Amino acid sequence: MKKYKALFFDFDDTLFDFKKSETIALEESFEHFGIEKNEEMFSLYDKENQAYWRAFEKGIYKGDGDSSVRFKTSAEE
Repeated sequence: MKKYKALFFDFDDTLFDFKKSETIALEESFEHFGIEKNEEMFSLYDKENQAYWRAFEKGIYKGDGDSSVRFKTSAEE
């Protein structure tokens, strides 16, 4: 039997439904913190989250950085 040195999985939207799990996590977070759940809040979070990931890809945020910035920015709007 051939031995493999590494095995890679593409989890995002291949093995897991990332968008659905994100929506569930946001709904539970909003409920926990008493934030009204509405389309505007989800849209605002999504906009800030996409901006965060673009900045992360450009090296503006490091892997060990504070990823909560997308929540803070959304809450301030």
